[in-house]
Amino acid sequence: MFFSRTFEHVTGVTPHQYLRRMRLRRAAAQLLAERGNVLDIVLDCGFGDVSNFNRAFRGEFGMSPKEFRRQGLQAEMLVERSCA
Repeated sequence: MFFSRTFEHVTGVTPHQYLRRMRLRRAAAQLLAERGNVLDIVLDCGFGDVSNFNRAFRGEFGMSPKEFRRQGLQAEMLVERSCA
């Protein structure tokens, strides 16, 4: 409990939120860099199913993974802004 409160105080997010954001950013980078299957990227980034990933991805980036991939460089700028 002490770790969680301290972590949240320092970072502004819970450890779970932080880990989820890191996984989503990794997935976003892979979506832009690779043309592979989205399911492979989803599983590689630690998500158990596509529907959970899609919901989390849309919540973080405001668009579906498919749209994100289609937007290319503009989407990459979105990821950079979310890291700041």
